[in-house]
Amino acid sequence: MFAKGDEVSGFIDLGKMGPADRWQDIAIAIRSLDHNFDGRYSDGKRIFDFKPQMLLDAIEIELDEEKYKYYILLDELF
Repeated sequence: MFAKGDEVSGFIDLGKMGPADRWQDIAIAIRSLDHNFDGRYSDGKRIFDFKPQMLLDAIEIELDEEKYKYYILLDELF
């Protein structure tokens, strides 16, 4: 994650790199951002009020709930 002041300015995730459905990366990025900012790694203090719609708006895409849930579940298998 990249930050500029108190705003997120970028995010790079190279895990499991390769050709695939973009929703695989989007779902994992949303989960990762939510976990990174919700306070679990900062003694309960919420770092940033992240909402998944923020990422979706930035990449100009609508939520595909079915694919989002599928790729989160699939990631738990690995």
